[in-house]
Amino acid sequence: MAIASLSLSDSLFEFANGTQALNTDVDHWKASLTGFGLDYVAPDDLGPNGGMVWGMVNGVDPAARHIWTGGSAGEHYFSTEIRPVPEPTSLAALALCLAAMRRRR
Repeated sequence: MAIASLSLSDSLFEFANGTQALNTDVDHWKASLTGFGLDYVAPDDLGPNGGMVWGMVNGVDPAARHIWTGGSAGEHYFSTEIRPVPEPTSLAALALCLAAMRRRR
């Protein structure tokens, strides 16, 4: 099982949700029983922090979800995407290209 509230300290990167903070959930996390990058499945949602028999996990946002792979005891792997933040100059160039394409039509 996994439950966490994570944050990135480098403003050049973001999680898949477009922010630098992410709680465990079934929308942004993948799970595997065989290793990182292998045989990913959607994790099961076991409920919110404080809603399980283990009680509230201190230091973890109450909105974080307990996630699980559904497999038996043993090693379980959980991962989420971290990607580079697009540079403002790249976004401006893209906007100019899109504007030029619209004018041509």
